[in-house]
This record gives sequence, structure tokens and C-alpha cells, in this order.
Amino acid sequence: ASGAATTNVGGIFSASGATNNYGLLVTNGNVGIGTTAPTRILELKQAEPYLRFNPTANAAPYAIGAGDGKLYTYHDI
Repeated sequence: ASGAATTNVGGIFSASGATNNYGLLVTNGNVGIGTTAPTRILELKQAEPYLRFNPTANAAPYAIGAGDGKLYTYHDI
């Protein structure tokens, strides 16, 4: 169904091979990757989370990562 009075959800998610696998979790409008209880709009939970932005043009990708209590930005990775 679709329309203003319904909820539409779609996606392709896959996770396997470990004791706990989280492809995607959505709680109260928050999206969690690697967590069952996201507390922000998007929460990545991993030892060293990494988010990559890969433009469709022939530009080098950018990334944001965290580790050792620091936030890092990367270019051309």
C-alpha cells in the first residue's frame, strides 16, 4: 500500500556469518548499523566506524572515520 495514511518501508539488507549480524535496524525513526539501539538519526557502531562518500563522477572518494577517540577525514582512498 502507499499513500499519506500508510507506512512504506523498502530496502535490501544482508548480514551473516557471525553470532550477531545487523544489516539495518530502524528504531523510532533512527537508523543503526552495527547496533540494536540507535540513539541518533544515523549511528554506526564498530571498533573503527568508517563512512565513505563515493561520487558518481570521476572524482576521488572522501571518507570520515573514527578511532582512538579521534575523528578522521580521508580523500582519495
